Amino acid sequence: MKDFSQDYLEYCLNTCLILFFKKYGFEYRTFTHFINENILENFLGNNHDKEFYLATTKRKDKWYFLRPELTYTSLLESEDLQNTFYCYSGYCYRHERKQFCRFKEFLQFGAEACFSNKNKVRYCSYYFILLSLMFLVEFVNISFLKENIIFDLFYINEQDKNELELLVQNNSLFNMFFSTQISHIERQGNGVTPYTGITFEYHVRSDAKGYHKEKHKYEFLGGGEYTYTTHKDNCYYGTGFGVGTKRFMLCEFNFNAINNFIANNIKNNNSNFNLIFNSNNNDMNLFFSNIMNNLYSNVN
Repeated sequence: MKDFSQDYLEYCLNTCLILFFKKYGFEYRTFTHFINENILENFLGNNHDKEFYLATTKRKDKWYFLRPELTYTSLLESEDLQNTFYCYSGYCYRHERKQFCRFKEFLQFGAEACFSNKNKVRYCSYYFILLSLMFLVEFVNISFLKENIIFDLFYINEQDKNELELLVQNNSLFNMFFSTQISHIERQGNGVTPYTGITFEYHVRSDAKGYHKEKHKYEFLGGGEYTYTTHKDNCYYGTGFGVGTKRFMLCEFNFNAINNFIANNIKNNNSNFNLIFNSNNNDMNLFFSNIMNNLYSNVN
């Protein structure tokens, strides 16, 4: 029998994510459930039928995919990606075989920041890391956070490695709440927007709360920097992340805090996002240290 209490808790978690990112200046957008077959085929090749669901019109003259994920769908349907910040949420569909943490239908939340040049992409990447850290600290039980969450940072080149190491060393919050690891990434992503810079992932330990032990950890949040070229050959530089809320539910949440946040912010449209990004601070480490210190003071 379906557990409707879990559906309600997942709905609350998803609503909290939306309101949290709206609070920090992200426009909330919704997108179609269908992607034109011809468009998606250009990126995914001929193996799409093994993983995705197809739908057709009554005349069977057009075929569409049920969206397998929302990141690409959001980029595809956004008319203007220049200096834009948005978040999104919705159900996605994949032809997965039944197994733990694999779903045929799942709810995805995500957020993106896109620009016509690279100047602010790195700032936004670290801001996403900050916001995800803030969300976890505020809404996940702290004892569970310290014992079961693994935070992985990945770099492609040595310059990014040095920058990540400096940031982690100078900001104790990374190691205060998480087991933080920095690693080189060989691949640059499997999707239509391959990673071109730093990437980050949050995992929950597989032995937490008696979960399966076949794997060491389960990823519930991941993102990074990418370059996206539209069908009109316009090139944009972006960074973002996605959350699978069903996997996120593997964590132990403080749902009283989530419900209180929803109640206090459901009609609140105030935003302090632009206050940070309108600054003229060119020192990346100083920029990140300042906002991390603000978080530290709020946590304590």
